[in-house]
Amino acid sequence: DLDEKYFISNLSITTYEYDEENQKMIINYVYNPFYSTDDLYVEKALIYNTISLSLVFKDLKIIESNYNGKKYVTTKEIIENNYPYYSKIVDKKIDKDNFNIYLEKSLNYNEFVKEIFNKLFEEN
Repeated sequence: DLDEKYFISNLSITTYEYDEENQKMIINYVYNPFYSTDDLYVEKALIYNTISLSLVFKDLKIIESNYNGKKYVTTKEIIENNYPYYSKIVDKKIDKDNFNIYLEKSLNYNEFVKEIFNKLFEEN
């Protein structure tokens, strides 16, 4: 499994809950105006955290992230089918080196972040 550092971001989590019956994780983040001005910071953090959660929790089906009055929802199926490097990060187990290459480093490219964010999340 991943170390704690792999799925902690600078977006502060106020609460989270796991709905075992529906296999759904709900995460509520603290709003911080500093992050709303940073170029794609929230999008990068949500991509990072969501993919990390989908890797660590094998039975997780739905991930809902709430930030600044907006709800971002995705499913493990959407992640597996739309994150282009998902299978490179995990096969039978999580490859930490590939995690660094195909998740962490890919978030340095803003065009990639914009494109993949829109494929992964439904905003409500």
